[in-house]
Amino acid sequence: MVTVLLSRLVFKTRLGAAALWSMGVLVLGLVVIALSTGEQPAGSAPGFLAGWLGVLLVLLVAALAGGYRRHAPVLFALIAGLSASIAALAARGLELSEFSLRLLTQPLPWIILGSGVVAMVSYTRALEQGAVGSMTGLYSVVEVLVPGIAGMILFSDAARPGWEVYKFAAIVCALGAGVFLALRSGSEALAAVAGGAPTDTLSPGGGA
Repeated sequence: MVTVLLSRLVFKTRLGAAALWSMGVLVLGLVVIALSTGEQPAGSAPGFLAGWLGVLLVLLVAALAGGYRRHAPVLFALIAGLSASIAALAARGLELSEFSLRLLTQPLPWIILGSGVVAMVSYTRALEQGAVGSMTGLYSVVEVLVPGIAGMILFSDAARPGWEVYKFAAIVCALGAGVFLALRSGSEALAAVAGGAPTDTLSPGGGA
């Protein structure tokens, strides 16, 4: 939301009603998800975590390199969100009883570093090509929902007592808003290719 509002102030982009409602639902959903997730007990990471995260990171790097010169903002936003998810899961599985140089010999810290770089590059590329609001919304949904759901499966993370229904409702709302924003960005891209002017845009330089 901050990114979208700043784009309005800096680039004078026009925020249409549909986009504003979607962003509002998205932010509300993410807030409820955060509130419904209580303090989680520390648990040991599954033995396969580092290996699987490493493989996924390599696949994302390959996807970013292969599509970097293409006009595919939705793809870049997805790669950014998934990369941030990998960083979150790697951090969740990292056991830090005390800092030691031996930490550098473990794969998870390097996975966190690599996935952070991929997320930054991909998100920047998505903003260069796509609508600020749509790309930020899609990125935010993926980076919150994917590690949240994976945490429930891998680490047995649970919702705060009494918040289970609200958490799953918020997941559905946030996911729906993110999909809407992603599809909206795709339709705007098609309109631009066809030479038409979108009626409601969040991209920098959008017409009034």
